[in-house]
Amino acid sequence: RPPLSPYSRIFCASKWQLPTETSSTCCSIAIFVTTQTEIIQKVNQEKKMASNSEEATSAKASAKASPLQLLKTELKENKYIALVFYRGHWCPFCQGYLKLMNKDFAPKFKELGGKVIAVTSESTSFASKASKDWGLSFTTISDPNNELAKKYNVFITPKEQTFLKDSKTEYPTGMAQPALIVIGDNGKTQLFNWRIQPNKMNLGGAKDRPIPADVFKLVEARAKGEDDSKLTTVSVFDTSYFKNNYENLYNAVQGYYKSQTSDFAKERLQIMADDVKRGGSELAFARQEAHEALSKALKDNKHVALVFYRGHWCPFCQGYLKLVNSSFLSGFRKLGGEVIAVTSESSKLAEKAHADWGLNFTTISDPSNTLAKIFGVYITPKEKTPLRDSETEYPTGMAQPALIVLGDSGKTQLFNWRIQPSKMNLGGAKDRPLPADVLVLIRARISGEDDSKLTNVKAFDVSFFKENYKSLYNAVEGYFESQESSEAKESLKILKEDVRKGGSRIETSSRSA
Repeated sequence: RPPLSPYSRIFCASKWQLPTETSSTCCSIAIFVTTQTEIIQKVNQEKKMASNSEEATSAKASAKASPLQLLKTELKENKYIALVFYRGHWCPFCQGYLKLMNKDFAPKFKELGGKVIAVTSESTSFASKASKDWGLSFTTISDPNNELAKKYNVFITPKEQTFLKDSKTEYPTGMAQPALIVIGDNGKTQLFNWRIQPNKMNLGGAKDRPIPADVFKLVEARAKGEDDSKLTTVSVFDTSYFKNNYENLYNAVQGYYKSQTSDFAKERLQIMADDVKRGGSELAFARQEAHEALSKALKDNKHVALVFYRGHWCPFCQGYLKLVNSSFLSGFRKLGGEVIAVTSESSKLAEKAHADWGLNFTTISDPSNTLAKIFGVYITPKEKTPLRDSETEYPTGMAQPALIVLGDSGKTQLFNWRIQPSKMNLGGAKDRPLPADVLVLIRARISGEDDSKLTNVKAFDVSFFKENYKSLYNAVEGYFESQESSEAKESLKILKEDVRKGGSRIETSSRSA
């Protein structure tokens, strides 16, 4: 037979007899070779049974109102709401994580005035089933249309890539991946925002979630207005933690992969083994300033300009932010605006850039890339950054350059430019819009004037860079000249070609468009 979905076999193992130290190896293997047709039949049978159960009440009650309506009501009745997105009743990692939320987060969160709501893209019957089988004390709701996942930008895996892809009823709009979002002030503020980006290393979104007990400490500090700087690094619900606390579930997952001969299964086994050997890991989150700085700035100013930059090590970033400081900031403030520079680096390096470059506007650290994800800024994976060997920097990747100008409490955008890294722009370093030209364009838009002749702005290219920041240019050129790789030679050629051309422009859309 063709290879079956790993989640199908994990589901079988979790439904019937989990392999234990005393169970027969042959019996364990037999569990994992059940056909996918039988699995779907079993799923449909259980769905029917769950829908008839008098005990499956919490998810049924929530089904009377749409998920968005339910959230709106709950926000009025509670100071805070924690939305815990999970993949489904079949997921062993989800089972372990929600049980942990139930034990280490929900009770204390309730004392703080909060309520936990677990959200799944599965049907109401399976939401009820998970709640009952896992002994959860908080509400579990079904959101098959992914209304909440879309609102909070949670990653959604297409239906055809899920283990219930053959079901006619499950995951009609895809499967929301794990996320934990804590909101308050009737939805206006966020005390915590974590969403997984599925990849090979986290087993497609299954592991590497923030430990609930650590998250609560961070949330509590933020709710009370206390300093959170020492609480932003939290432990991870990785394979090591999973094995130590939920060994039966861990054995079911490991048993499946061991029963396979594919390279895919061997690779995942190795990832799990490395996790266990390492003995635990951590996630770094943005300090409260990354979540609150934007909200506060939008309340205190008519307009806010977010300038995303790569890091303190980037010569082009240094030149560009100095230019924002000298040719944009003053004029923008006269229009009622304020500038915030955002980096994926740590607070320490963000503060270093601010001091070393002599900036007169706020520079904040956002290692979780919360703001970058909200505004669709391109994020380069950690392993492709210059600080890939650092244990602390760029834990979720590096946000690339962008300039986004917001108005009307964030409801309107006066300017939106985000780079798409390529060979020709040196991986995202050059070809940014000149701040002075952007200011002229913004001023026209604020005044309601015709902007059609202002959308073609000059570019912060190598020609401009060399002319205005020669020492920085020489450092970049010297680096490429010292390298012997074909990539360095190609980049050097691009540098010199830019200088020869003597300047370029960037076409942005008009206000009417």
